[in-house]
Amino acid sequence: MPRLRWKDVVAAAVMQEHGRSVRGLARDLGVDESTLRYRLKRHRAGIEDGRRHQPEACSEWHEVIMSWIDARAGRGRPEPVKALYEQLVCEQGFTGSYKAVLRYVRRRVPRPLIRPCRRIEVRPGSQAQVDWFEVPVFMDDGGGIIKLHAFVMALSFSRMWAVVWSRSMDMAAWVQCHNEAFRRLGGVPASIRIDNLRTGVASGAGPWAVINEGYADYARQMCFVVDPARARTGSDKGKVERRGQDVKRIPLVAGERFRDLADLQRVTDARVRELSGELICPVTGMSIFESFRREFEHLQALPLTLPEAFDVQVSRMSSPFLE
Repeated sequence: MPRLRWKDVVAAAVMQEHGRSVRGLARDLGVDESTLRYRLKRHRAGIEDGRRHQPEACSEWHEVIMSWIDARAGRGRPEPVKALYEQLVCEQGFTGSYKAVLRYVRRRVPRPLIRPCRRIEVRPGSQAQVDWFEVPVFMDDGGGIIKLHAFVMALSFSRMWAVVWSRSMDMAAWVQCHNEAFRRLGGVPASIRIDNLRTGVASGAGPWAVINEGYADYARQMCFVVDPARARTGSDKGKVERRGQDVKRIPLVAGERFRDLADLQRVTDARVRELSGELICPVTGMSIFESFRREFEHLQALPLTLPEAFDVQVSRMSSPFLE
């Protein structure tokens, strides 16, 4: 039901004086008749809404919220307030509601300009997007909070994703994380969109990129096409960027600790499965998990053995052949 604003009450009072019925005004405003009668009675009595003078639920986090607003000023399309809410919950211990954060932000920023947004969709099994995200995690075997690398692979049709944790971002970890993500998704898409990191791109960016020789060989063996994103264009891989926001929520539950990397991975797999059943795929209107079940049959089957990267180089002395 729409919220009854102060200017709506003033307009309703004027129209009632000109003969409009409260019932008809309530119907036009989309509110309950009793609510409008109560607000009109308070308006005529000159009683101010006491809620205006109550402290806002987000006042304690004013500096954090204003820093978030200032950092995103003038960036074009504004970032969803949902990202700020998740940051407050995960990093600041905020226990209020999302609507409280939304109201707090709306009172402090001007209404954004209406800008057209074109979202490009793909066929099932045709593309996945991958990227690294750095997340602080409390590890018992690491001496407290350490920053780990989360490799995220998101299918562009269903939005189903896999998360693989790693302590490194070198070529061996890059290939191994691909393998583990493919295992969790149960197949291989026709193309992989990557960022212009050196394990994937040797030089250039976007359509003019030269693919890293080792990664190109891995892609040939796994039968997918490498599709680098353009430089400094996050919208080229917006689907995995969105999933990266969900990843940051997984290990940041207040007071949660993990024994080792395997324990973190086990918890992450379970939470990805749980979240995929709650979030909605914008293409199908169903949950991400149900949409993934439709996309799964369009993925290429995994090979019997997956390629492995070697990160050890050795030197050997050679001697001439002796007859």
